[in-house]
Amino acid sequence: SESFCSMGGQLEMSAAKARVKVVVRCRPRAGGGEEGDEGVVKVMEEQQGLISIRAGGEEDATEREFLFDDVLGERVGQEEAFERSSKAMVDHVLEGFNACLFAYGQTGSGKTYTIFGEEGKPGVAVQAVKLLFSNIEKKAGKQKTLVYVSFLELYLDKIRDLVQISSADGEVKVEGNQGSRPNSRPGTASSRRSDKQGEGPVDLEIRENKNGGVYVQDLRSVLVHNVEDVLALVKNGLNHRQTYQTLMNEHSSRSHTILTLTVVSESGRGDGETISGKLNLVDLAGCERLKRSGAGDESSGIEDAGLRAKEAVIINKSLSTLGTVVMALAKGDATYVPYRDSKLTRLLQDSLGGNSFTTLIATIHPRAVDAEESLNTLQFANRCKNVITQPHINYLDADPEGQARIIEKLMREIAELKDELAAQKEHYEEKLQQRASMVGSSIETAASEVEDGKHVAGGEHEKGEGSRGTSRGSKRAHTADKHKPAAAVSDNYVSALAEAQAMSKEMKEKFVRKNNEFRAAQEASRKNEERLKREIEDYRQKLFSLQEESNSKVQSLEMQLESQQAKFEGEIEQLSQNNSRLINDMDAALRSVPEKLKLDSEKLRGMDATIQQASAKKDAELTEALRKAAENSEKMLGLQREQYEYWLNKKNEDLKNFITEFEEYKTERTAQVNSLESHALYLFDYCNALATVIANFEKGLYPVYEKSGIKAVQIPQKDKPQLMSPEVLRDLSKYRKRADDFIKAHPTGLNISFSEKNPTGSAGLELIAS
Repeated sequence: SESFCSMGGQLEMSAAKARVKVVVRCRPRAGGGEEGDEGVVKVMEEQQGLISIRAGGEEDATEREFLFDDVLGERVGQEEAFERSSKAMVDHVLEGFNACLFAYGQTGSGKTYTIFGEEGKPGVAVQAVKLLFSNIEKKAGKQKTLVYVSFLELYLDKIRDLVQISSADGEVKVEGNQGSRPNSRPGTASSRRSDKQGEGPVDLEIRENKNGGVYVQDLRSVLVHNVEDVLALVKNGLNHRQTYQTLMNEHSSRSHTILTLTVVSESGRGDGETISGKLNLVDLAGCERLKRSGAGDESSGIEDAGLRAKEAVIINKSLSTLGTVVMALAKGDATYVPYRDSKLTRLLQDSLGGNSFTTLIATIHPRAVDAEESLNTLQFANRCKNVITQPHINYLDADPEGQARIIEKLMREIAELKDELAAQKEHYEEKLQQRASMVGSSIETAASEVEDGKHVAGGEHEKGEGSRGTSRGSKRAHTADKHKPAAAVSDNYVSALAEAQAMSKEMKEKFVRKNNEFRAAQEASRKNEERLKREIEDYRQKLFSLQEESNSKVQSLEMQLESQQAKFEGEIEQLSQNNSRLINDMDAALRSVPEKLKLDSEKLRGMDATIQQASAKKDAELTEALRKAAENSEKMLGLQREQYEYWLNKKNEDLKNFITEFEEYKTERTAQVNSLESHALYLFDYCNALATVIANFEKGLYPVYEKSGIKAVQIPQKDKPQLMSPEVLRDLSKYRKRADDFIKAHPTGLNISFSEKNPTGSAGLELIAS
């Protein structure tokens, strides 16, 4: 489905360039080969990846050599073939990269056998699935991993979903351990099916997502849990694949198939990111000649010869387009690559020149009758090894800015939490202010009552100024005396409230400054990290350029060596022919000349031997000079490679040290912010306790007692607010001094003021928010 094919929001974190890996596999000759057929392919054991082929007629046959990443001889088994060609792809997929393996070659050369194998001899696909789930089980307790499988077929230039077709026929069942190909291959009487038997859509459409990736619309992707689930889907899909008998192959594949395993897992680095890797296993149909395969010839005896000819034409056309695409990519500077000329190249677009580690297995037949087709296959493989891909880790739900944006996202969440805390604090401050307003109004009412009492009982108060009994005789005077302590407490409360508001204002300003300072440091670190990444990428590009330059120099030297060898061989051959002709002429002349002339002829023969020795010596000297030049070039390239690796490692170490210092700085600043928050909450609790005392006092919950002529209010110990600890006062004074020094050195331009009209400093908060 599109959700697992498009993988929107991919993040390129470890982009690098990679060359297509090319492995050649020789199919064993049946029965050891036909009588008199010694084979035209030789695998050079002295150098890995070197293979030679002799092609052409008996008179003008030429031998050509090719150098690839590896060559699998006729005696190499399935397990060794997987180890040497495809095992590394499983690790790439689990690390979040895409990987692709496709088999290319003429019909009957062993492509399907290599990919899917047969009973008792599992192919690359089966072994890759087993290794994949084995590695997943080892990490089962550390990270969660999901695997999805899709299987499609490109037949007659139409895309068919083999999983959907199998599901429509009720054959998709996970039963036991079925890891081999079915005994009855598709195309035989027991396995052929018509398109009218409910096989579902037979021509799916290719689409492109917003990131430029290619996917097949409505292609079914099935969640699998173990190896048996995958192998059951593969077996049922192969049962519905189009294969028929031809003169060249009893079970000839008439379609291209692509088996895709999508692995979605956690990154494994503890950063909470989700990565996705794809493994594409492509079994291409073989190229064939109509004359040899019997397609189109009704007298050949094959079934539906006309349809076989149509299939062969479409297959050869798609493979020809694939060759054109590879030629354009191998040049490296092509402005246009014809991916859209064929559905096959469209499906393989990312694998050929995009986001993938790609491996090509070129299968050949060593028989002399197949020499020309094998040479074409090797030439195609030789062009493929020059194709460059750009694999990178695929992150899900990540933004294009990478880890810097992830850090910014976390910082935004922290800021939101702090804003929420500030809003709650403001809310409680508003409630506290409302309580203070209520207390103020009560005090004003009491003051007015006191004034009224003074006017009514003024005389009595003057007469009994020195007498305690007289002062008690007036009820009004008693009420006025009662409110005097209340007014004193109210004044103390207003003073404490003003002090708390000033302290809160300072704390807010300091918090804003610290937050801005932290963000500025974070921005500087992000820019420094981006700069280091650019430098590392530059070094990688330079290293890649050096590698490309060294490869081109090696190829140029090889070509020069080949041309000089061919030139010397031609000269030696011509000299040998001339010498032979002269010797024959002299032998004929010697029959009719005296004995003296025979002595002269012997001298000429000695001169011929001397000339041959001189020629051999010259050839050896030139060969030695070329060898020394190649060794010197290799040494220089090795020194340059070590130098760039040294600088690359040094830059990586600098980046790690910077990240470590930044983490320590962030931890220190976070601890300071947390300390300021705790002190602010402490101030809030202190003010809340004062408000509670005042409210209880107004309600008359505290008794009034008189001692030595002085009236006082007795406040219970449990209601009294605790005194501020010296540690808090010391920290607040320290932070206040540092904040004052910072404001003098770095003016913020903020205008926050507290007054009777604006007791909470709301205008300043709005300015901060803006």
